[in-house]
Formats: sequence, C-alpha cells, structure tokens
Amino acid sequence: MDSVSTRRCIGRSASVQARSSRSSYGLCSPHDSKERALSRWLKSMRCFAALLLLAHMGSQAMLIERHMRPITLVVGYAPGGLSDRLARVVAKYLEQEIDRPVVVKNVSGAGGVLAANEVLYAHVESPTLLVGDSALIVSHVTQAPQSVDLSLLFPIGTLGSTSFVVAVANPSKFRTLNDLLGNKTDSLKRLTVGTPGANTVHDLTARLMLDRAQTKAEMIHYRGGVPMLADLLEDRLSFGLLSLVTAREYERSQQIRILAVTGERRSRLFPNTPTVSESYSGLYSASTAYLLASPQMSDELKLTLTQKWGQIIRKTDFLNELRSLEMSAPFLDAAGAAVKITEEKKWWTKLVKIQPH
Repeated sequence: MDSVSTRRCIGRSASVQARSSRSSYGLCSPHDSKERALSRWLKSMRCFAALLLLAHMGSQAMLIERHMRPITLVVGYAPGGLSDRLARVVAKYLEQEIDRPVVVKNVSGAGGVLAANEVLYAHVESPTLLVGDSALIVSHVTQAPQSVDLSLLFPIGTLGSTSFVVAVANPSKFRTLNDLLGNKTDSLKRLTVGTPGANTVHDLTARLMLDRAQTKAEMIHYRGGVPMLADLLEDRLSFGLLSLVTAREYERSQQIRILAVTGERRSRLFPNTPTVSESYSGLYSASTAYLLASPQMSDELKLTLTQKWGQIIRKTDFLNELRSLEMSAPFLDAAGAAVKITEEKKWWTKLVKIQPH
C-alpha cells in the first residue's frame, strides 16, 4: 500500500474513532440534537393532552354526578297526613319532568318550623325543597321561636288551598257547633282541643273560635295531625280541626262527626254542614300549600324547577290528583306564589291582632 492510501486509511480510522468518542461521551451532532428535542416536546405534549383529558373527564363526571344527585323534598309533618301525601304527588311529577330522583323526607315538629329551618340552611351541594303551608306564615307573624320568613326561601309554586273541619268523635255528646262552644253548664270539665302543632293555622283558627264564643279550652299540640287524630277517634279530645280529605275518610266510616267547616263557603263534600262563619260572622280560614326551594340551591336548578313547575300545573292528571286531596285552585307558578305569600302575611297579621292572648 502506497503512502497516500495509508494516510487516507488512517484519516478514516481517526474520524470513526472521533465520532465513537463523541457518542460515548453523550455528544450529538446538530441533527441528532434537533431530533431529541422534538421527541421530548412531543412526549410533553402527549402528557399534557392526557392530563387535560383526565381533567375534562373528571369535571364531566362531577357535573353528571351533581346533576343526578337526588333532590330532597322536606315535609314538616308525619307520614300519612295531607302535607305528606301532597309531597309524594309532587315528587312523582317532578321526577318525571326533570329525570332526577326526588326523595321525600319527613321532619315533623313545631308546625313545620323544624322542616323550614332545615331547608333554609341546607348545604349548597344538597338540593332541597320544602312542601310548606300557611302555618309557617302564622308562626312568623306570631313570632314563634325559630319561625322562618317564607320570603327567605325561593318560591317554586303552590299546590292549591284547603279549608278544615271542626270534628268530634262519633260517641261525643256534642251535635252542633253551638252545642260545643256554647256549652257553659259543665264548668267542671274544660274543653280540650287538638291541633297538629302550636302556631299552626288549626291552632289560630281554634283560638279565634273560642274567643268569639267566649269559651275556655285546653290547647293540646301534637307533632302533626296523625297522632292528634288517634286521640280524637278515642274521644280523648273534645274536638279537633282536620283537613277535608282526612275528615272525608273517617266520616264515611262513621268514626267522627263533622260540626262545621272553616271555609268561606260550604264544602261540596259536606253540603249540609254549616260553616263556622254562619255562627260567628266573618270567621273563616284556609291553608295554602307551597313548594319552596332552599336559597342555597343553584340558580340553574331553580330556573329548571320553576320552568318545569309551570308545565306540571297544566297537566290534567296532576291537577286531578291534587283535587282528589281536596285542594282547590288556584294552582300557581313561582310569580303567583310570591304574591300569595305577601297576601297571606297581611291576612294573618290582621287576624293575629284580634286573637286572644
């Protein structure tokens, strides 16, 4: 081999060794450096995209979970009473409209005040509704302990109104309202009056009746109408005020006798039964049932419920179920409910001013 060939061979060998040496010490050519940087960037982008996907999936899962979380429908009286039965009708139709579970929860006591407080202070993550009635307005205007101003809750609508009956047990010696309230000969035995709670519409109505008749009685307040009814049927109470639908059931079975109705006009159920106002002019009362939402409920859900309620109160089947419970029109939307609450405050405040203390 000549000297030129030897030098070329040596040069190539040195070049290979140099590249090998640079490679072994982690040195790259400019081309290799660009490829590695691109590879690292692509890997980072893939990781970032995966994190974004996970975050999106997580937020979507949370959103779905929040939208499917059951709505609690609180009712302030024991199971079996009118308010409880109304709440279960409402729950059924709401579930159909919003495609979401609605669970009825009974929180009885203090004429619905305990239930109203639970809804007023419900957690923001626990969507909560209340089926309440005029008793809550009476409690507020009479300044009962822990009473709730219904204007603090969000109105969804109303379920109509109902009056009451003055009822006695079937064996009772009292045959008419005048017999009951005008009986002053038996002074040794004071009348006993059962109500579903203190400061309820029933309580205030009974006290007004007693005041107009100038008759004294012992007021006995129960945790709802169901336990009160049990004592009335056993003739352990002189009389009690019952809802129309409850009275209808027990009057048919001849367990009670109805002496009067508290509405402005005679009831279609008991057309031969006089009104209280026929004996005591201008004295009448009725209770409105309200559907109200916790103030902490999301604005989105409040809007959905008000819109759906506007559709529900136009459903014939729903209205027929309310009427079967002796609830009378009007059945109002959110705006109408707000106006009704204001009107009832004025009405009951006027009555409270003349009630006995």
